[in-house]
Amino acid sequence: MKHPKESFHNTSITLDCDQCTMVTHHGKPFFTKVCTEGRLILEFTFDDLMRIKSWHFAVRSHRELIPRNVMLSQQDPGMLDQLSKNITRQGITNSTLNYLRLCVILEPMQELMSRHKAYALSPRDCLKTTLFQKWQRMVAPPESQRPANKRRKRRNGSRRTDANGRRIRRGGRASDRQAGERPV
Repeated sequence: MKHPKESFHNTSITLDCDQCTMVTHHGKPFFTKVCTEGRLILEFTFDDLMRIKSWHFAVRSHRELIPRNVMLSQQDPGMLDQLSKNITRQGITNSTLNYLRLCVILEPMQELMSRHKAYALSPRDCLKTTLFQKWQRMVAPPESQRPANKRRKRRNGSRRTDANGRRIRRGGRASDRQAGERPV
C-alpha cells in the first residue's frame, strides 16, 4: 500500500489506499505469481475487535508472472499454449470469484438466519415474519411523522343554549342576534 489515508467516524474507521497491490502465489497448474493493482477501501468497526465492516477493491490492472525456467523447460507446444492462458480473471481466481458471488447471495439472508437462531422458527416462518415486518414499516409511517389526533372532549354540563334549546356559540351569528346586539 502506498500513501494510505485513514478517517475516523462515530462508529467506524475507514482506510482508503489509491495505490494498492495484492500479490498472490499459485502452485497449480504451474507456479505463477499474480500482481493485482487497484484501489482498496476498508471500513472497520470502532470497537476492541476492529472487525471489517466492508471492503472494496477496484482492480485497475493485473500481471501474471511465470518463472523463466518453467517457460524454457516446456518443449510441448500444447503446454506452451496452456501457459499463455490466464489463470485468473482480472487478477482474481475463479474460486475467489465464486466465493464472492456466494457472499452476495448470503449477505441479505443474515437477518433470516439470525431470526431462525433466536426464535427457533422454520425458515418459511422466518421469511414470513421478516417480510411482514418490513411491509409494516413501509406502509405505516414512523411515529414521529404521524399527525397527533387532537380531539376535544365534550363537556356535557357546560353547553349554553337559548330558550328554544339551540346552542349559543361564543360571539354568536349575526342571524341569531337581535338587532342592536353585539358579541361580548
